[in-house]
Amino acid sequence: RLLPSVCNHGYIQMEEAVANSKSMGATLKFPQSQIRVEQNVLQFDNYEITGANKNPLHIDGNIDFKKLDKIVTDLRLYASAFQPVKSARSTKVTVYGSVIADMDMTVNGPLDALKIRGNVGLLTGTEVTYVMQDSPFALQQQENNIVTFVSFNDSTEIAEEDTLQKSSVLGMDILVNINIAPTVKMGVNLSVDGKNRIDLQGGGELAYTMNTLGDSRFTGRYNLTGGFVRYNPPIISEKLFKIQDGSYVSWNGDIADPQMSITAVETVRTTISEEEKNTRQVNFDISIIIKNFSICHTTDCCNTTSRPIICSHFSVFIIL
Repeated sequence: RLLPSVCNHGYIQMEEAVANSKSMGATLKFPQSQIRVEQNVLQFDNYEITGANKNPLHIDGNIDFKKLDKIVTDLRLYASAFQPVKSARSTKVTVYGSVIADMDMTVNGPLDALKIRGNVGLLTGTEVTYVMQDSPFALQQQENNIVTFVSFNDSTEIAEEDTLQKSSVLGMDILVNINIAPTVKMGVNLSVDGKNRIDLQGGGELAYTMNTLGDSRFTGRYNLTGGFVRYNPPIISEKLFKIQDGSYVSWNGDIADPQMSITAVETVRTTISEEEKNTRQVNFDISIIIKNFSICHTTDCCNTTSRPIICSHFSVFIIL
């Protein structure tokens, strides 16, 4: 509630206010402390929004709305071991697990020309999974023409009325540095059921920038120290491939166009027959090599090492 006036003096106070995001598994609780209004300026004095582990996100500063057509911010947001995400696996969420982070950010300037600077650190204890809803594995099993579109007489008018106006981020100046602790675990379910999955462990230094024209860049390198790829390759049954140390994912501009160099290996033992019809036990190293979104399968006998393979299609190589 706001007393006695929204345009002069008073305060804003929330009672048992909670923000939930089911798809992100996020729950934030707002305090009952007052946000003062002085001369049409909202004053934040160590305002605390708590996450799942009860650690707060602090907000200091003010929002000046003396001119409603030019609202100006001067804010600092900071937190230590803040947990915005904590949720169990569910068909209703696209992100589940736990995210624990340090944060120190500033937000300054008018709303149409915000300047955002800050540092975010993902800490030990972060184990988060993203679920691909439109998985290539699931799409392979779908049939065509499940949905049929029908043209109405005034379809153009209907489309215009039902279309939301695109929001613009022009004018924002953003620089956020991201530090990932080497023990952080992040995963991607390549299918909704989680049977095909990539699990990554590692750390790195990343940076996200955006200029006032809306051009964004994502740079840095994420070095992998462990993890696995659970996948059903052609011919071979489901295997668990261990990611080799030295693998990495890097960005040099477009966040959707990472440079990838990932090798994952599964060792299996089997019996082979030789020309004299003798049999012996040998180890096969079955490898998945991922480079720039291309995936290759190699099968090496007796743990021998083959030459690096880069391909744009699926293939299986057996070397005896």
